[in-house]
Amino acid sequence: MSHIAADPGAESAVASMIELARSMGMAVVAEGVVTQDQLAILRRHGCDHIQGWLFSCPLEADALSDFLVAGHSEDIDPLHMLRH
Repeated sequence: MSHIAADPGAESAVASMIELARSMGMAVVAEGVVTQDQLAILRRHGCDHIQGWLFSCPLEADALSDFLVAGHSEDIDPLHMLRH
């Protein structure tokens, strides 16, 4: 993910992987998303699920529950760019 925003070839490779997964009826999960540029590229190419430090540090199940109960659900999708 680190080079996707800076390297058009990397973006093309990611777009191809997303398309391949879609053609096989699979959902796509992108890991390691740390920048808004990476998120925008993944969203543009129809990535289904995205995780990474852009949204939160890794959390144990109890901590995630507390995170959501505390009203941070908007933090999971700060730019409202995930697919619905």
